[in-house]
Amino acid sequence: MMDADETSDPTASERFTVAFAQRLHADVALLCELFDRGIEVDGEAVLADGPKWVIYGRTTYDGEMILAEYDDPDEADAVIRSLPIHVTQRRS
Repeated sequence: MMDADETSDPTASERFTVAFAQRLHADVALLCELFDRGIEVDGEAVLADGPKWVIYGRTTYDGEMILAEYDDPDEADAVIRSLPIHVTQRRS
C-alpha cells in the first residue's frame, strides 16, 4: 500500500523515458516493415535542413527517399542502433 505522499503518476523524466521508448519501438517496427517490403534502410542518420536528422532509404523504382526524420540526433541514433543488423545491410 502507498503512503499518502506517494503517487502512482510517473515523474516527468519517467514520462519522457516511457514516451521515448514508445516512439523508439514504433519507429523501429516501421523501419523493419519497410525493409520487409523491399526498401533498403541506410545505417546512419544524416543532418538535413532545418536542422533535422533523417534516415534515408532507397528502392530500385523510386530511388532515395527519407524514411524517418528527427529533431534530436540522439533519438535518430537510438533508432539506428536498435534496428536488427540485417535491416541496415545492403541486399545483393
